[in-house]
Amino acid sequence: MEIIILDDDRTTNFLNERIIKKVFPEANVNVFDKASLLIKFLDDANDGSKFKLLLDVNMPEMDGFQFLDECRAKALDSKLEVTVMLSTESPIDVKENMTSRSVEQFIQKPLNEESLKQVFSND
Repeated sequence: MEIIILDDDRTTNFLNERIIKKVFPEANVNVFDKASLLIKFLDDANDGSKFKLLLDVNMPEMDGFQFLDECRAKALDSKLEVTVMLSTESPIDVKENMTSRSVEQFIQKPLNEESLKQVFSND
């Protein structure tokens, strides 16, 4: 399983990576704190991998929705198998923008083992 975390908060990234590794020890986890670095990573990934993305909504450089729009514009969205939005905001505020961008799930932060299992239960 290939999982990507994109969140500008390094502490959150550290904790989320630990939770993922506990629930899915076989997972290969790539962590990014800048959207531009992830776009380059996806652009360079030519091995046919499909990534499950845990994506923060609010980031300073480029928010989660802008990131998804950029991926679509560069035809990188085909490399994303499952996209999950993470936010401290209310789901109502976020869900309006999710459907038009192929976001499968929303998880209100903090990420926990149960929510992670629910999101990736079919994989």
